[in-house]
Amino acid sequence: MLSTKSKGALSPEEKKIKVEAARQYHNDLLVANGLVSTDFNFKYPFTSNNTKIVALFPNEFKKKNGFYMEFCDSNLNPTDPERTVYKIGPIENYEDVYELLPAGTYAVPLEELDVVKKEVKQRVQDFKVDFDTLAEVKDDNITNMTITDFAAIMWMKPVSQKNWLNNLISQNLND
Repeated sequence: MLSTKSKGALSPEEKKIKVEAARQYHNDLLVANGLVSTDFNFKYPFTSNNTKIVALFPNEFKKKNGFYMEFCDSNLNPTDPERTVYKIGPIENYEDVYELLPAGTYAVPLEELDVVKKEVKQRVQDFKVDFDTLAEVKDDNITNMTITDFAAIMWMKPVSQKNWLNNLISQNLND
């Protein structure tokens, strides 16, 4: 049986699976920014008139919280090992600002996109614990955590009144 699918092209089902996997990967970021899954998608950067651009659809400029994207290759594989997410908009006058491309999309230069910072939750997951130091301390119950302790953990800055917590944070920052 002959296939009409070109070599290397993804089927609609394969595209759907890859986009959903990216949305799941960035779920914490989407939730933290009050986004729905359709506020995020892959975008394939390319060069037009010696400028690196992405092509955005009119509805992507109109998203209430802006439109979020991750760069990918033509097979929807992320191209950045850090999985950086970019944001644009909302922009009401996009038709006056950006060049209309033949496909009905608009050319947005990459330098006009904002980098979305990774959420603190993701940084806390990477927090390294020195178990030898931790074993030497009488650990407090979480009910004894102060707001300052919580801030120290979230900010990853040694601002707690508990020296052992400040030492853990400082040690992690030095690693």
